[in-house]
Amino acid sequence: MTIWPRQTPTAMNAFYGDPDPNHDGVADRAWEDANLVNLQPPYPMVLAWAPEKPLRTIRIHRLCADSLARVLGGIADHYGSRTALENAGMHLYGGGYAFRPKRGGVSLSNHSWGSALDLDPARNGFGRRWRADAGMISPEVVALFAAEGWTWGGKWSTPDAMHFQAANL
Repeated sequence: MTIWPRQTPTAMNAFYGDPDPNHDGVADRAWEDANLVNLQPPYPMVLAWAPEKPLRTIRIHRLCADSLARVLGGIADHYGSRTALENAGMHLYGGGYAFRPKRGGVSLSNHSWGSALDLDPARNGFGRRWRADAGMISPEVVALFAAEGWTWGGKWSTPDAMHFQAANL
């Protein structure tokens, strides 16, 4: 298991590289080319906001790719069938790499380093408290990410149950 960095700009930049080295608020193309890879999910996924569009690849930091592949493989194994994956919402991709600030903030989101992934955003929306009886992210999925050292946003003071990040608080 990789020991992920703390969620501070200094630690994130030291570990993942600086996606905005000239501080102009725009992702650096050279950093993207050197650090982001396209991971093919091991089971069919779709864009959560356009479910008619299949997701071909997940754009993620190269240092996270193997770990995420193991997690997604574990999710596929856990659910066992496409129907079960879809019933659990694990086919609904809510986002990976996106150069942007945190919601309501000015510091960069972990998505800006390609070190975060959102799943099934409609049922696991930002600010919504996790409930076992609401069809939200399952404890088994949380455990698969945790086994790889990823942090889950579902237990934060402002919950973000769709969100998993390869960074520690």
